[in-house]
Amino acid sequence: MHNALKAKFLLLIIKLTSSGKAEYGQIAEAVRISSDYVSKTLNSLAEEGYVKIEDGFVETSAEQRVDLAVQAIKEGADVEEACKVLGWVEFEDIILVVLKYNGFEVMKHFRFKSPKRRYEVDVLGLKGGVMLSIDCKHWKKGWQRAAVTRAVDAQIERSMALAQLLPSLKDKLKIGASGEIDIIPLIITLSEAPLKTFKDVPILPVYYLQNFLNTLPAYVEELATFKGKI
Repeated sequence: MHNALKAKFLLLIIKLTSSGKAEYGQIAEAVRISSDYVSKTLNSLAEEGYVKIEDGFVETSAEQRVDLAVQAIKEGADVEEACKVLGWVEFEDIILVVLKYNGFEVMKHFRFKSPKRRYEVDVLGLKGGVMLSIDCKHWKKGWQRAAVTRAVDAQIERSMALAQLLPSLKDKLKIGASGEIDIIPLIITLSEAPLKTFKDVPILPVYYLQNFLNTLPAYVEELATFKGKI
């Protein structure tokens, strides 16, 4: 199957199995290509563990849906389009997959507390002496500048608190790093935001994440950074 067609087919499977499963025939009808191609591709995906086929239904778990989205992106699907067919939790998982691919240790929904309040960071990514403190926003196009600035201010507060409390969080973080850590707050969105940065905090559409990671070492000093120590 041609790459573009396969990417479209994989995204269709994710969409049609959003409730957990879809009829085999429903998928074949929706894709509007040869039933032989549909059968061969679905059977191949089942053999590779991406889907489960049983009693005329194609089923996917949340983990399989993320894996299908990653495969679709590898086949040429637009990352934003892939994320749109995923649910909120799955959107976060795509970010985890990209970070892991780039050599980051990752933690999801990291909770900690200061004497005054509790905090939660959607995703933490650690590589070397850099820790990305990520807030995931599954917002659609058209969100307002005020919402962006509020999100950035909140993420700065979380990241600053994390840096201050880092010495006491080593066991909870379950990481082997020691020494100084540069904590960089980051907002990752589903689509373009009205601002690309605010208070030196990047606001990235998810499809730009890979490029950001590729170029991060070159301009890390230009970003908002909070120093902590483990």
